[in-house]
Amino acid sequence: MERGTPMGPFDYVIVGAGSAGSVLAARLTEEPGVRVLLLEAGGADTNENIKAPAGLGLLFHSEVDWDYRTVEQEAAGRTFYWPRGKTLGGSSSTNVMLYARGTTGAPSTTSSARTPSPACGAGTVGQLP
Repeated sequence: MERGTPMGPFDYVIVGAGSAGSVLAARLTEEPGVRVLLLEAGGADTNENIKAPAGLGLLFHSEVDWDYRTVEQEAAGRTFYWPRGKTLGGSSSTNVMLYARGTTGAPSTTSSARTPSPACGAGTVGQLP
């Protein structure tokens, strides 16, 4: 939105443009006439290290990281660094395209506890490459 543009009232205000906030804002604006304000404390995800898996360590303690620490963990007797994304896309942007797929046994054990849902990928055992 350009500076000086009247903003007016909004139907919804979403704080955080991470994965969930961005998807929620997009879905809400599918309804004609609905006005949504999406707020993000960080900037655009233009840091070149976001798009390069080798750049993961360079994102730590940077302008796109909230630089959080946990409370002291009793068993360890210390706090731990807890990286969280401070940019459009949130931590999904700062995970530099890394993901972990479950084991082949995981979908079958979780899908047997409930009705399989195509939305969550349940019932896909045997379909993975």
